[in-house]
Amino acid sequence: MAADCRQFRDVVRGSGALVPLSKHLLPTLPELCCTAAWAITNLARGQDPKLEEFVQGGVLALMTPLFESFEPDLIVEIAWFHSYATAHELHVASLLLENGLLQTCSRILQTFSHHPGI
Repeated sequence: MAADCRQFRDVVRGSGALVPLSKHLLPTLPELCCTAAWAITNLARGQDPKLEEFVQGGVLALMTPLFESFEPDLIVEIAWFHSYATAHELHVASLLLENGLLQTCSRILQTFSHHPGI
């Protein structure tokens, strides 16, 4: 959704899609959650992803805990989101670090190293 076209990403974000998409970030519905995370991740791509919209919409706070879902496809999407979110704006990277991103990543890596079949 809107991945390779900056103008389309801007239109989708501008229409207010972030908050409704973020309401589907429920680990109890893994397939829907993964699809919502994929769509949100695509909206965070590009040179000027307007990350303040993600902060104000509460998306940052919802994404990091999803690392602990142990759903491999979802973890990949969440990792891509964090890659994009930390690539352009230092204050967003700082917010993620303050909210425990490194600790969460450390726990996930330890879990996967002890249980590679997850």
